[in-house]
Amino acid sequence: MRDLNNKLISGKNTKNIQSKKNKSFGYQVLGFGAGSVGGWDGLTEYLIVAGGGGGAGNASPASASGGGGGGGGYRTSFPGFVGTTLTLAEGGSYPITVGGGGAKSDSPNSNSQGARGGDSSITHPTITDIVSTGGGGGGAVNASGLPGGSGGGGGNSPGSSSSSGNGNTPPVSATPVMPGGQGYPGSTSYPNYESIAVPGGGAGGAGSSGSGGVGLANSITGSPVGYSGGAGGGAAGWAGHGGGGGGGQPNTSSSRGFGAGHGGASGNPSRNQNAITGADNTGGGGGGGGAISSSPSASPSANGGSGIVVIRTPGDVNLGVSPGTNSVATLPTGEKVATFTVSGTLTT
Repeated sequence: MRDLNNKLISGKNTKNIQSKKNKSFGYQVLGFGAGSVGGWDGLTEYLIVAGGGGGAGNASPASASGGGGGGGGYRTSFPGFVGTTLTLAEGGSYPITVGGGGAKSDSPNSNSQGARGGDSSITHPTITDIVSTGGGGGGAVNASGLPGGSGGGGGNSPGSSSSSGNGNTPPVSATPVMPGGQGYPGSTSYPNYESIAVPGGGAGGAGSSGSGGVGLANSITGSPVGYSGGAGGGAAGWAGHGGGGGGGQPNTSSSRGFGAGHGGASGNPSRNQNAITGADNTGGGGGGGGAISSSPSASPSANGGSGIVVIRTPGDVNLGVSPGTNSVATLPTGEKVATFTVSGTLTT
């Protein structure tokens, strides 16, 4: 911990009981110490991304295809303190949870959904808990996509289809940084063309009839990375939908964009491709599986990607992380960034 004679301790159940030292960090871009003199006031910037939902595969009926997984819930204060603020205390110890990606489902029946991704969070009795909800799993023909941070897409076949899951579930208030709260629903029903299934939603928008919902780019680690893209749905005899892009990256049928998995397809040799797994530590959804229209055989769906938690503070805060898989870095601008790729503990 830093050697401050007069600390400012903040939280749910504490009060500011002492004045701060006459000291300024001079950090103006993102608000640390802006407009005040004294030590760190505990305000902490964060990015909390949940695990992406798993895609669904379907082989019964033979021409059915499964929906894409939704991107993991996305909550952030960066750039600028907008919405829920996170206030930590010097000498504190805070549990961090990083949600795993949702498992795919390739069970050959029309009621088989991909699993929802795991929640990511920072929680403690003395702070306002911040939880991002895992992305919804993709749906099958007779089972809708699951709700979550962003919703999973629905399944499709020539004779029937299912609806997509809702995003921002449970609801989180919208902010200028995150208009969707923490995510968006999967696509609305897609026209019955080549049995193309519904894509999952992303942090930046709902799934569309052409690709999964876009994710969002964030530079809290010092460089832009895209998070929480929704996955494409699978298809029968045609290429699956593209995964959602993040932060403006294009969506293509051969790329998972920023973190998201594109849908798989089979039956047409020139367009045969497997679904792609959502990238780990981005919260991308897993692609839906396609099916061969002439026989009960399917290309597999894909798992969602795990989430991530990033905490950013002024440079003289003594950040620590455990286990050692996680890391602390000092940016060129002097701030410290703690990055959690697995669940652990943050100390200040």
